[in-house]
Amino acid sequence: SCPSCSHQTAIAWGMTLAHAGHLPPFIRRKTRGELVRVDGGSGTAIGIFDEAVYEETVLQLEPGDTLVLCTDGVLEATDELGEQFGFERLELSLSSGSSRPKDVADRLQRDLREHVADAAQYDDVTLILLGVTDEPGPGRIRRRDEPTQTVKQ
Repeated sequence: SCPSCSHQTAIAWGMTLAHAGHLPPFIRRKTRGELVRVDGGSGTAIGIFDEAVYEETVLQLEPGDTLVLCTDGVLEATDELGEQFGFERLELSLSSGSSRPKDVADRLQRDLREHVADAAQYDDVTLILLGVTDEPGPGRIRRRDEPTQTVKQ
């Protein structure tokens, strides 16, 4: 899932997503304590077709919500008997406990480790979480590749 843009309002963040052959994202809602699977915005994997068109979907994130993006390696993580982690375990892991991004990531990583144990894995397991806070941030942070001074010409 590739976020293509985002904007902030006084009470929520809006985000437009387009899938490029990835799993649908999930939103872990803090206020209602629910897990929402974001359907829509489907498309073929990037690079397969030159003229591919990607459907977009718009979602709203509120303070305390966590957006969860992951690769199929999470679902396909197998235990020593060849049983995959799957959607059911993923949704159970994401929906239990706190909705804070660090807690969600720690819990999912723990659940994955317990499931696969010592079984060899053959796919990447990539997890991206985006948390929305209602607390003011520290302001603009300088990027590491940004020049430290302006050169006048």
